[in-house]
Amino acid sequence: MKKYAAILIISLFIVGAVGLVMAVVGPDPGTEESMRQQAEAESASSSSSSSGSSSGGGGGSSSSSGGGTGGAGSSGLSPMLTSENAKNVTCSNLTTVRERIRCRIRLAAANEINYLPEECRAMAGDERARCIEDYKKVQTCWSLRGTRDRVACVREKFGLLGNLSQEKISCDEKIDSEKTACLNNLRAKAYGIIKFRLYNLEERAESLMDKGLISEELAVNFITALELKKVEFNEATSLAARKKVLEDVKVLWEAFRQEAMKQIAEKEATA
Repeated sequence: MKKYAAILIISLFIVGAVGLVMAVVGPDPGTEESMRQQAEAESASSSSSSSGSSSGGGGGSSSSSGGGTGGAGSSGLSPMLTSENAKNVTCSNLTTVRERIRCRIRLAAANEINYLPEECRAMAGDERARCIEDYKKVQTCWSLRGTRDRVACVREKFGLLGNLSQEKISCDEKIDSEKTACLNNLRAKAYGIIKFRLYNLEERAESLMDKGLISEELAVNFITALELKKVEFNEATSLAARKKVLEDVKVLWEAFRQEAMKQIAEKEATA
């Protein structure tokens, strides 16, 4: 039981995502309250990275032998798309998110690269193209061990290498359209990292399923719920709405964690 507990205890991973939201779209800088919230956000993000490295290490170690997690582990790549035409993509003929998720996690690793991520499927035109490019950017990060290394890799891929709060302050010092463009770019980078964090949770669930530790149904239900939350996050128009999505994810993760621990214990008891 203890061997796999580390894979499951990473709730601070999601708190760090909330911290990223706070740092990017929190109160205007320059006030005492703003500086306090930004400091707390950076602290939460840093804590979650450390927690992810130690508690996610079990998952990272087990997946790194194959280069990644889940069905994509043997290739070191996570599901992505090379064509923007959903009609030509594996599993896209299925009508529901749950059916497509079930189809995708049953694919051989070599075929997963032809799967259109659900988040991108909900988009169209240039927005979908940008979403696909974001997935392409981070493919090599899946081969790294543990959450901290993966998130560090993703930060680099998105060009977010420094202190997030400081970068926001730098944007705020600009004026007019230059300031707007700077903030929009910073938000896009931070939100991309947040969604990678959620995707990493999905991959850990799939990894447990591939090891035969949890049922396919549990993995499909959890991954489906997170995919819908990513779409909801994208459509949110306020800080409160985005925070609510991430708090919902925390609840979903805890419910998944409890059921996964139960299934693992039952399997070990009958082994």
